[in-house]
Amino acid sequence: MGFENIILPIDSSQYTRDKVSEAVALAGKLGSNVHVAQLIIEEDDHAIMNRKVQQVVEHLTNKGIENTKTVVVNDNIAEATMKFVEEKQGDLIAIMTDQENYTGFFVCEYAQQIVNHSKIQVLSVTPMGIVKGFSQDQLGGASNPF
Repeated sequence: MGFENIILPIDSSQYTRDKVSEAVALAGKLGSNVHVAQLIIEEDDHAIMNRKVQQVVEHLTNKGIENTKTVVVNDNIAEATMKFVEEKQGDLIAIMTDQENYTGFFVCEYAQQIVNHSKIQVLSVTPMGIVKGFSQDQLGGASNPF
């Protein structure tokens, strides 16, 4: 089973771009299209969001990944993501597991909504900024997940 249309939502959170390398790896191996959703809520700094998304699009293009970019404005980014999935006929959504610097691995509200309501597969990536804050013991002994 392949993924023709990978959905890559980019929001204003600090680690939102940590999932890009995973999407690139899958899309490169499977020949998938990546549909970038620039998720904006009214209080976001639009200039910063535009730069983040432009960096993502340039990276995808430089890696030879077919991609599209759509600006999505909605106060409920989970709802907006699910609508975007339907519009683009997505078959995989790449999201972040956790976007806050907690003391453990928790699933944020956005991720919970996506996982609970998605009709397609979800790739959930833990931000590297959070993973790097844990010792090997906290991550499960001597194992290196990367």
